[in-house]
Amino acid sequence: MRDAKEYYKYLMDNNATSYGEVVENSKGQFIKFYECPDQGDEACVIAVCHESKQAGDTDFFDTDDMYKGSDYIPVFIGGEIKCEFELN
Repeated sequence: MRDAKEYYKYLMDNNATSYGEVVENSKGQFIKFYECPDQGDEACVIAVCHESKQAGDTDFFDTDDMYKGSDYIPVFIGGEIKCEFELN
C-alpha cells in the first residue's frame, strides 16, 4: 500500500489528469478523481483529498457509482482509503 501523502505529492508533481468530479463524503472530505499519470485509463481511478493532501487508488475503473450519498465514495481515515460501505 502506498503512503497517501507521498502518493498525493507524486500525482501533483506529475500533473495527473483530473476527471473534474468532486464529491463530499460523510466525513466532510471533498474528493476529486484523477487518472494515473503513467498508466492513464488502464489503471483504476485515483481519489484525492486536497485539503489533507492524500491520494489513494479506488479499485474502480470509472466514477459512475461515486456520487454524493453513494456507498462507494472514498473516505480517508488514518492515511488509508476506504469506501463508505466499509465504515458501517
